[in-house]
Amino acid sequence: MGGSSAQWLLAMYVNLAPRADNNLVNHSPTSSLSLVIYVPIAVNTSISVPMSDEDGDILRCRFAQSSKNMSGIIVNECSGGCSSTALPSSTQLFASDNNCTLI
Repeated sequence: MGGSSAQWLLAMYVNLAPRADNNLVNHSPTSSLSLVIYVPIAVNTSISVPMSDEDGDILRCRFAQSSKNMSGIIVNECSGGCSSTALPSSTQLFASDNNCTLI
């Protein structure tokens, strides 16, 4: 399997306190995106990330941050994955209703 690869990491902050609106624990958002996506070298590619949430919460997508404050805890969301070589500098992230698109 020739070619190059980029490092990726999924990090999350989990709050198990009951929600104020229904007194139940929040459900995590989900995606039906394939775990492996092959992208041809030197070809502009669009990757759509479908999202859903059982609680009907508003979902947003964004790039990771190297220093993110999450409820008073400073978290490095990147863990090496935010390097300038991980994605081309022209990469953009667009959000729409329950969908993120990486171009």
